[in-house]
Amino acid sequence: MAKQNCWEYHKCGREPGGENVDRLGTCPAATSRILDTVHGGKNGGRACWVVAGIQCTVGDSDSGMPVFHDCSNCDFWKHVRKQEGKLLEGTDRLIQKIMEMEASEREAS
Repeated sequence: MAKQNCWEYHKCGREPGGENVDRLGTCPAATSRILDTVHGGKNGGRACWVVAGIQCTVGDSDSGMPVFHDCSNCDFWKHVRKQEGKLLEGTDRLIQKIMEMEASEREAS
């Protein structure tokens, strides 16, 4: 079974060129290259819970406004955690990786 990225799992349409980009914007997890290949995903697609600016939609309210959810209750996060088992990189380690990469990019510029 191929590993899915969050936008494939949720079918949110917020990946580049997705059907909901005009309405909801492109998801930072789909474009954040810092976490590319983590847990076998593309960009931040399999570590989305640590990407700044994530607002996953789980549908629309009665008023037509998007409804967002909390990552700690996310079925996808639980799915990745189960798939990766002992190989799951901890949230603290992933945040550290992001901070190190951002610091390196600042020093280079």
